[in-house]
Amino acid sequence: MGLVGTLAPEIGNLSFLVSLNASENSFHGPIPPSIFNMSFLEVLEVRNNSLSSSLPLDMCIHNLHRLKRLRLSYNEMYGEIPSSLEKCSQLEYLSLVNNTFSGFVPREIGNLTKLQILYLGVNKLTDDAGMLGAAWLGYFWLATEAPRRGDDDRRRRKRRQSEEAVATATGIDRPETRE
Repeated sequence: MGLVGTLAPEIGNLSFLVSLNASENSFHGPIPPSIFNMSFLEVLEVRNNSLSSSLPLDMCIHNLHRLKRLRLSYNEMYGEIPSSLEKCSQLEYLSLVNNTFSGFVPREIGNLTKLQILYLGVNKLTDDAGMLGAAWLGYFWLATEAPRRGDDDRRRRKRRQSEEAVATATGIDRPETRE
């Protein structure tokens, strides 16, 4: 798309919106909190931008109950992954790859019984006492080294190396294909 700028807070006024894809642009700044108040939203994809904010601590408690797909990969998101994410009980696909999320992977993510795909790699996360185990429906991708932001070639190379490591460790090729 090639759009540049910030995501307008007014986007949250689209109360009946089911899918929002603002991926592969040059958006920067925070994700407007109003987006996390959209009751009918099933798909939220804003990957591969330069968005920088933390996720709301009360995420999914009041809204986003229909959210099935959340892709915030390849941004500059930070902070801890909120445990309230478990309230997004319809979540099937969660990708937070290549940000700077830190802290523990919340145990509550294990309560997402419909979750099939979980990508958390290339962040600054730690596994809280091995909570990731056989109960996962999909597979977990956790890389501990966050790459430096830079040119696209370096990012692609780092991504390819991470994908190869995951494929070797799990026997699954190409964990996340980019559209």
